Parts: sequence; C-alpha cells; structure tokens
Amino acid sequence: MADHEALAEESSLQVLVVDDDSTICQAMETLLSLWQCRVVSAHSLPEALSVCESWSPDLVIADYHLEDGVTGPQVIAALNRCYDRPVDTIIVTADSDPALREKLEKGGYVLLYKPLVPARLQDLIKRL
Repeated sequence: MADHEALAEESSLQVLVVDDDSTICQAMETLLSLWQCRVVSAHSLPEALSVCESWSPDLVIADYHLEDGVTGPQVIAALNRCYDRPVDTIIVTADSDPALREKLEKGGYVLLYKPLVPARLQDLIKRL
C-alpha cells in the first residue's frame, strides 16, 4: 500500500494552510486532498481569523514569512486565542538561518524546510 493511501485511510484531518503565495496554497490543497484531508487556505492573518469563526482545523501548516511582516507564529498565536486551545502546527520556511530554527524549536514549533518533500510532510502529520 502506498504511503499516501495509508494516511488517507486514517485521515479525516482538517488542515488550515496559511501562505501568502496562492500557488503554494493550491499545491498544498492538492497534496493534502490526495491524503483525504479537508483543507482550507488563508493568505493572511485576517483571512485565517475569518476561518476561525466557522471552522476548526486539527492542524495548521503556516509559512514563516507572510506579507506585511507577519510571521507564521503570530498567526498561530492569534488562532490559539480564537479557538481557546493550542492547535497542532507545522511552520514551513525556506529560511535556513540556524537562529530562526532555534527560536522556533524553543517555541515548540515543528519546522519543515522548503522545498517541501511530501514524504517528510506526511511523516510529520502522522506524528502529530
């Protein structure tokens, strides 16, 4: 059985993807949908908060660097307040600065580097 089929069998995971690049959002929606995840995308903090009003994800996959200097962890903090609970999160970035990695790990974030490797993403999702 292919790995994506194994995840699909156990998944009805609701995933919120937050990225200011609509091409990235579309690619993530396609990939996660293959794994039977229900996916909603947001391109900004305000869009993510509008999702919060009507839908509750099991997992948030957020880009680190968003528009207007907003960061993925800032979006996650706002969503955690909105949902009144911590949401499982994967932060995605192309920024390989060791200081950023250390900062995110100290903050308890799971970090995944771009370009994304689907098998690595799938492994992280299974472990959350």
